[in-house]
Amino acid sequence: MNVKAIIYEDLLQQISDGTFKEERIMSGTLVIDKDPGHGAELNVSVLSFDNYALLAEAYVLYEHALIGSKWGDAVILSEFIIHNGVINNKTLYGDIGNLMIERSKNNLTIFEIWQNTTTNRNLKNYYNLLQKQLETQLIENYIDNYNNVQYLNNQQQILKSDILDNKARL
Repeated sequence: MNVKAIIYEDLLQQISDGTFKEERIMSGTLVIDKDPGHGAELNVSVLSFDNYALLAEAYVLYEHALIGSKWGDAVILSEFIIHNGVINNKTLYGDIGNLMIERSKNNLTIFEIWQNTTTNRNLKNYYNLLQKQLETQLIENYIDNYNNVQYLNNQQQILKSDILDNKARL
């Protein structure tokens, strides 16, 4: 079997483009529980029926990213591994984007860290886009909470007024 080695920059470029596709029929189990910080945790226990060799190589690249403090690269490589090496534009800007926002734990600065530590321009733009999405969500949540508080304050004033009216009638 002639297996082509994965090149770090090429893999990141293809992931960020949503164009990565490689089929290596090799099964195996990968179990990793690592949390180096900066949102680059990788907690996975996967039995891959088709992409084990790819996942094992991606894990080596993930470790390389951690050693170089390339958190923006490590975080996307961890999602790549978690998703069995299957990432395309639809998932990158859909489910994986949502998972990346969850991974940030509503911390806008984590996106700046990822932007400043990735070696890939597309990923830098991707993290910037996700940061803007999170900012919008946080603002919308703030407005909703503010409106709820205003509504509750209004209801409280109405209730107080009703109580005073009832006392006055007695």
